[in-house]
Amino acid sequence: MIAQKQADLMRLNWLAERQPWQQAVTQNEQLLERIYQQLTQTKQQLAKLEQQQVKIDAMVAEQAARADDIEKNSLVYVKSKRICFRLHSKT
Repeated sequence: MIAQKQADLMRLNWLAERQPWQQAVTQNEQLLERIYQQLTQTKQQLAKLEQQQVKIDAMVAEQAARADDIEKNSLVYVKSKRICFRLHSKT
């Protein structure tokens, strides 16, 4: 009986010593879980932003192509006007 009580006392002491350590481990696990969730959300947000960036880049390229076409058409128009002016001035 005394041996059993001593064993119980040793077990209780061991648990008392272990409890703060176990709480710290549990808190760290919870913190890691929150960090993982935030990281997952951040990755999802980054993926959405990358998709938006691809769309924006495509729109910018399209606008640049349009601007280039407009510029080329303007130069052709100006050149054709000069040719017409030269033809009219020669006659």
